[in-house]
Amino acid sequence: MKEQFFGKTFWWCLLGIALAHLVAFFVLDTPIEAVIVILISLVVLALSIWKLELGLLVAFTELMVGSHGHLFSFDSFSIRMGIFVAVMLAWVVRVALKKSQYRYDDARLYPWLLLGLAVVVGGVIGWARGNDLMNVFNDMNAYFYALYLLPMLSVNWVATKRRQLLQVLSAGVTWLIVETLALLYVFSHASEGLEEVLYTFFRDARIAELTRVSGDIFRVFLQSQFWVIVGLFVLVSLCVLLWQRKQDRWLVYLGLVGSMATIVISMSRSFWLGVFIGILAALAFLFNKKKFKFIPAWKSFVGRIMIVCSAAIVSIVLLFGIVAFPFPDNLGGGGFGSLLADRATELDEAAARSRWNLVEPMMLQIKKLPFTGSGFGTVIEYESEDPRMVATGGTAETYAFEWGWLDVWLKMGFLGILAFVWLFVFYVLSLWNSAKKGDAGWLMVAFLRSVVALFVLHVFTPFLNHPIGLGFLIFLIPFLTPSEAKLSLEAVKEKMKTKKPTAQATPAMTSTTDSR
Repeated sequence: MKEQFFGKTFWWCLLGIALAHLVAFFVLDTPIEAVIVILISLVVLALSIWKLELGLLVAFTELMVGSHGHLFSFDSFSIRMGIFVAVMLAWVVRVALKKSQYRYDDARLYPWLLLGLAVVVGGVIGWARGNDLMNVFNDMNAYFYALYLLPMLSVNWVATKRRQLLQVLSAGVTWLIVETLALLYVFSHASEGLEEVLYTFFRDARIAELTRVSGDIFRVFLQSQFWVIVGLFVLVSLCVLLWQRKQDRWLVYLGLVGSMATIVISMSRSFWLGVFIGILAALAFLFNKKKFKFIPAWKSFVGRIMIVCSAAIVSIVLLFGIVAFPFPDNLGGGGFGSLLADRATELDEAAARSRWNLVEPMMLQIKKLPFTGSGFGTVIEYESEDPRMVATGGTAETYAFEWGWLDVWLKMGFLGILAFVWLFVFYVLSLWNSAKKGDAGWLMVAFLRSVVALFVLHVFTPFLNHPIGLGFLIFLIPFLTPSEAKLSLEAVKEKMKTKKPTAQATPAMTSTTDSR
């Protein structure tokens, strides 16, 4: 198991991430950034033309640790954009040279076509309604990340290449855990001068949000920490469903503690809720033990759950130890446990109040055009509780909303909602079917939990209209083989004919719906 997640790709990715952050720290806001963006883009272009999967591995590595993708940037052109252009250009070149092939009948493409149509319609409606064109473009440009689906479907993801993807995931999660805990330690102990330098870098590079929440306890939040949730579910599956290899147990347990500590100190209620719902999703497998041979006996299962629970307790102890560690002198800030409890239950803070203030004006706008949507770039005015806004009148305008599903409905109407519902059903059923085969079923269970968590997260924090959420769904494509992913009506009809010889297309559609 260790070889599957830790190999050459893991170490190369980890080294590349560390070097990139080190260089970015010294060249931030200098003309050298432009040179680095261009240089990296050219290197990725060359790698992608040689082997398309290498460019995709670089793209996923950046996505997992870059949060907003601005580790390097100049004139609003970021390293994420440079890598995207390089990979897509390389794909076009390879297709033109017939080095890569693309099948338009791939079942994994179909759910994305409706989303693409919804995005185009949302852009056209936004333009037709007179929304600011720059707002329209900036509002919908994250969806362009879904075009990575084209080169992903052009690669033959054999077992060795899928293993490389898993090692990229392992490297990204490892970096995020170490980075989060290191920042917590530094900001709990360092001098104000060092804090200011690091805070400026992580803020301006848009990597992390560092917020003093109590005394000298800091919230360390990165949008990329979503990948730690994915890693956590993989580790939980390894612990609960695949615990035979004794020599790997310490590594799995260490990962559990680190990932749990990272999610806790993110102090993101959306993350906590996503993890909770993702765990509940596993119950569907437990009640179908006959279909999933990898699920252990109840006695063994309960024991392994206790191991996971102990890791959760150790993660809290670890966070307390980092903050209270006496060298160098810690800067105070007790009451760690009560702080977490307050964070979980406090709904009246300024940011939360501002978020709730958005609901009513968003619903009023949705009621005007509930079917077609109001288009991308639609601006809403609301009452902000941000002290800076309160000082200037208390009202704010934005086209970027925290309420993810309301955002989809407001801008793309029912077509956008339908597109994402289809994506959700497609991924859940595909992963479910793959898990039943028993081949790496434990991994499919972890990915299914992650998909459920992602769609739950989107209620309060927009991830599905962000490269991180879209990128995760594309990351899963190689693990959904066309044969398993194909949810064709013919297959459903065959199943229905076995039960009801006279069943036609309508009962087949009902069967598909009921399986959700």
